[in-house]
Amino acid sequence: MNRDFYYFGLFFLALYLIAALFQSIIFFQIGFEMPYLHSFAYWSLVLIGTALIGSLLMLRYFYHQAYKFAFITGAITVFAGFCQNPWVHLLLMLKRIQPYYVPAGIF
Repeated sequence: MNRDFYYFGLFFLALYLIAALFQSIIFFQIGFEMPYLHSFAYWSLVLIGTALIGSLLMLRYFYHQAYKFAFITGAITVFAGFCQNPWVHLLLMLKRIQPYYVPAGIF
């Protein structure tokens, strides 16, 4: 098993961190109105997809290197994020319940 999964995983996680930093800077400029922008749902999906690809590549590397603790905690984290994110996007897509996005995000 070569380290390609490790390097690609780190690359995608670094992309995710840069995009999340960019989103935080914009959030400080726009404020709590940012989740209600039309393009925010698509941006958020790209952000989640990048993090998911990086996490899955790192999980594959941990599995092949037999790092059991890192693999199990990473799998739990990916599963928890996968369960949380569809509900957040449902809040963004449905106009009637968009006011509940910020409280749900804080929760």
